[in-house]
Amino acid sequence: MAKKKVAKSAAVTDTWQRIELWLREHAQPLAQSLAKGASGDQVRKLEATLRVTLPQEFKDSLAIHDGQKEDCDLIPDEGIGGFFMLRSKEIMRDWKDWNAVQTAGDFDEAKAVPDKGIANAWWNNGWIPFASNGGGDHLCLDLSPAKGGNVGQIIRIRHDDPARTLMATSFGAWFHALADTIENGGIDYLIQ
Repeated sequence: MAKKKVAKSAAVTDTWQRIELWLREHAQPLAQSLAKGASGDQVRKLEATLRVTLPQEFKDSLAIHDGQKEDCDLIPDEGIGGFFMLRSKEIMRDWKDWNAVQTAGDFDEAKAVPDKGIANAWWNNGWIPFASNGGGDHLCLDLSPAKGGNVGQIIRIRHDDPARTLMATSFGAWFHALADTIENGGIDYLIQ
């Protein structure tokens, strides 16, 4: 029996096409860093491991590109480098690592300074890391927002900084803004 293909949202597909086109024309190594899409089984395993239902737009994105190679920064980070998109197995690994450190009590005395709508915590197991800078900092899907936040909002956490920063109200909004940034030369400094 043939596996049924899952339809991907047009918005995510269009955004990936914009990003891929720009990368092919201006940053071939970054274009080549993009992994093939995750299978439905891989996405279901990811959700089961994390014990969550991921936002559909994020699952659609994983089905197109399941992350990229490490150290191939696609996502600018305030002019101080960049983040690369994690593969589904790396999302599980990094989420487990953050939870293990929390369970060990290493964050017991840490005081976070969250933006409005983000839980007041150094780490929350409802935060799903999907991009990393390789140094312990992540962009996360926030599936456990505080009052005034949105389930699925995008936040930035740094391992050694108390700020918990709201980046976008949803994965789709964040992803669209990333494509705009890339098309407008916002990653030129990363590809020189």
